Amino acid sequence: DRIAEAIALAREMERLDLLVDHEDAIDALEEEARRSGLTLDVRLEIDCGDHRSGVDPAAPRALELAERLASAKHLRFAGI
Repeated sequence: DRIAEAIALAREMERLDLLVDHEDAIDALEEEARRSGLTLDVRLEIDCGDHRSGVDPAAPRALELAERLASAKHLRFAGI
């Protein structure tokens, strides 16, 4: 819901790292970055055991999301 705000901040800042833990967020960021002519730095958020946010690092989905980030044309996979 705050992608427009993230794009505006990315234009103003030297570097802005964003966190994602869902494929919908990756798709939305990729589309907005493409439209804006930007490459966004994005990290995969991992659940560290509190189960509030992030993807389970042992789940196959974690690798799928990392691969999706790494292959995105307008997103730079900045780590975990």
